[in-house]
Amino acid sequence: MEVTRRFWLDVALLVVLVILAVVLSRPILLVGAAIVGAWLLAAQYQFARMIVDTSDRLEITQSISQDRIYVQEETTVNLGGDLGRPVPADITIEAGVPVGITTDRPSRVTIPSGEREATTEIGVQSSMAGSFQFTPPVVTVEDSQGRFTEQFDKGPTPDVDVEPGPIRNVHIGQQARQVSVYGDHNTPELGSGFDLADLREYVPGDPANRIDWKATARLSTRYVREFETETDRRVALLIDHRSTMGDGRPGETKLAYARHVALMFVNRTRESNDPIGCYAIDEDGITVRLPPSANRGQYTRVRNAVSRLEPTTSAERYVAGSTATEVRRKASRLDDESAFAAQLRPYFADSLSYHEGLEHDPLSVAVRTYIHQLRGPIWTALFTDDTRRTEVREAVTLARRNGSHVLVFLTPTVLFKRDALDNLDAAYERYAEFEQFRRSLNSMERVSAFELAPTDRLQTVLSAGRTPNSVIQP
Repeated sequence: MEVTRRFWLDVALLVVLVILAVVLSRPILLVGAAIVGAWLLAAQYQFARMIVDTSDRLEITQSISQDRIYVQEETTVNLGGDLGRPVPADITIEAGVPVGITTDRPSRVTIPSGEREATTEIGVQSSMAGSFQFTPPVVTVEDSQGRFTEQFDKGPTPDVDVEPGPIRNVHIGQQARQVSVYGDHNTPELGSGFDLADLREYVPGDPANRIDWKATARLSTRYVREFETETDRRVALLIDHRSTMGDGRPGETKLAYARHVALMFVNRTRESNDPIGCYAIDEDGITVRLPPSANRGQYTRVRNAVSRLEPTTSAERYVAGSTATEVRRKASRLDDESAFAAQLRPYFADSLSYHEGLEHDPLSVAVRTYIHQLRGPIWTALFTDDTRRTEVREAVTLARRNGSHVLVFLTPTVLFKRDALDNLDAAYERYAEFEQFRRSLNSMERVSAFELAPTDRLQTVLSAGRTPNSVIQP
């Protein structure tokens, strides 16, 4: 309990009466001081009892209309209190708004003295992504005479998940074909049960009864369907947020698209109670390390980690080419002492030095150091772009070992550079190179590779290739 300035004025009056009684030798003034003191004590006792009664009877409402919103999207908090019967005090209820959430007006409601209840609605939003939990509302009680106040916490603590702005113009698929959908989003199905896991191109040795003849007729090449039996799937998100993932228009960067789909995985695994983990890398190495788990707080931790990823700004050289093994094989052919061999050998040495350095690239390190430590098969969802193709191939090769599956989501650079579509013929050729790379990954055992791109820009590029000279063959 706290006392106000009004209380201290009453105390000052009591002290003045005592002093005057002594100075003026007027005992009657002491009686007056005693009456004032007794009255203050009685008022304090009565207020204390009212606080206990109010705390027991007060029912507080603090609820949020939507428990999942996007950045800068407004939702409503319903705040109110019900006493059951009026009390001689003003009761103010302050919403427990967490740091990072802003309101459109003061976040409080007051039940005036003599009233029983009061409610209000408060608009809230956030400029940052993440999970936020409201604290219990703070109740302030002030007696009708304004001499005493008391505060205590009481009420529910709702959660709200704030996700980055939605990407409306998103294509997730293989060239012009979208993958299967769940909910309101287009994304690979990862749910438990005997479900369709993937539709991929036929390779020698696949059972004939798995050929999807409708897809084969539509796409002019043989496709097979794969199914998964019911089991919990451990999912590991591996997200690249190096500098090139910042390509694209504001709010529509490569990383924004990757983050959009990664959050879908988080939502889907939470619905099916599948374990999920998250690893992120930049030029310097691992920036996020959350091993797969299905405990209650894991989905929130992963969502927060994904939501807060931003592209780095450091530069790096990007080389697409052969693997270290291939370089060694080519170099071994230079076994003579000719002038030609002597001229080429230093170039192979430099190339081999670079490719051996791939053993230390962040993607491969993340797979080798963390994902390989997880016992048993795991589904790795890799989000990256096509600027480091050799590194991506090496990481995918490592991740699919031990019977694990890999889903690769590639953002084509040609569809994110602002001036890339100025020359559609050149853009189409670059996209054709990307598509060949994606198909090469997709043909690997237990690997499904998808393009992740703006739908409108993809359609524009594909329209440039709908001629007899189209370089992408089915």
